[in-house]
Amino acid sequence: MPTRDQWRCSTPQGLLHQATASLVLGAGLLLAWFQAGAVDGEAIRVLRPATASDTWMESTGGRADAEPFVTRTGVVVLETSRFLSSSFQTEPQTGIPPSFQRRSLTLTFFPDVSVEIEISADSRPSPEILSLNGRLAGQELATWSLTVTPESYLITYDDPQTTYLYRVVGDSETGLGRVTEIDRRDMPPVLHLPPLVPPVN
Repeated sequence: MPTRDQWRCSTPQGLLHQATASLVLGAGLLLAWFQAGAVDGEAIRVLRPATASDTWMESTGGRADAEPFVTRTGVVVLETSRFLSSSFQTEPQTGIPPSFQRRSLTLTFFPDVSVEIEISADSRPSPEILSLNGRLAGQELATWSLTVTPESYLITYDDPQTTYLYRVVGDSETGLGRVTEIDRRDMPPVLHLPPLVPPVN
């Protein structure tokens, strides 16, 4: 004969209570997991240059592209686990991370280029896509964005007060990506124009 606790768990109300408790616990664990390493508001380091221990084609880094405005490229590693948990990658309905707003992230594009970003907005265009926007701490004009899916990610960083802007395209499963440093002084004018709007008949 089932006990009183077993009977409660088998009722719809009991199952709902269990599911709610599991969801709250999971969100709390994920939040604590994201905050790990960030003490007293310290920025979380999420992007770093790849090392010899990282699996990648070494020839992809260090060379300038054929385009004259690309000054150098490199290989970086994004800690995608900070943004996509394993449960989120396999089951979007159960892996909803907490809000990332007001958090600070440190990104190192090259050994001599590191920035601290304050996240100002986060959104989910779809259950499997996370989009973050932010700015350089203390500067309104320096903008940053990250779009990450279970398959790939894209990072852009643009500070109009400097010469360079940065773009990273990578693989979410490994975290490995290719960073491109672009000299805005050498960019052709057409790249600064807004997209053309198709004519309306």
